[in-house]
Amino acid sequence: MTRRLLFFGCLLCCSPAALSQQPANGMQNQPTVIGGLAVQIPESVTNQVELGDTALRTGHYDFALTSYRKALEGVGQASKSAGYVHARIGEAYRRKGDLPSSLAALRKAKDLLPGNPSVLILLATVLNEKGDQDAATAELKAALKSSPSKQEEQRIRQLLGNGGAHK
Repeated sequence: MTRRLLFFGCLLCCSPAALSQQPANGMQNQPTVIGGLAVQIPESVTNQVELGDTALRTGHYDFALTSYRKALEGVGQASKSAGYVHARIGEAYRRKGDLPSSLAALRKAKDLLPGNPSVLILLATVLNEKGDQDAATAELKAALKSSPSKQEEQRIRQLLGNGGAHK
C-alpha cells in the first residue's frame, strides 16, 4: 500500500502536465502534503478536477477531495462549474462512506445545477444507501422529468423498477 501510494505521488509530481503548469506570478507552486507526501499540485482548475477524478478512480478519496476543494477555489462559488465539482465531492464522500457529507455536497450541486439528471441520480443513490427510499424515489422521478439522456433514462427506469433500490 505504501509503495503504491508513493508511486502514485511520484506520478503526480513528475507528470508532464504537472511540470508544465506555472502560476501566473511566475513563482513555483508550493508542495501540498497529502498522506505524508509532498505533492506538486497544478493550479489549473481543469487539472485539479482531472487529478481528483484519477484519485477517485484509484480509491484515494481524501486526495480526490483535496483536489476537488482546490478546484472549487478557482471557480465562482455559484457557478455551474462549482455544481459539477460539488457533485464530484459528493461522489468521493459516498465512496468513502461518509453519507452525511455526500448528501451536503450533492444538495449543493443540485442547487447549482437544478434539474441535472446525473446529479439527481447520484443524490437518489446516496439517499437510498442512507435508507431513505421515499426520498430516493422522488429524486429519481424528478430526474426522469428533467430530460435525461437515453442511458440515464434507462438507468432511472431500472432503479425505479427495483422499487427505488440501488445495487
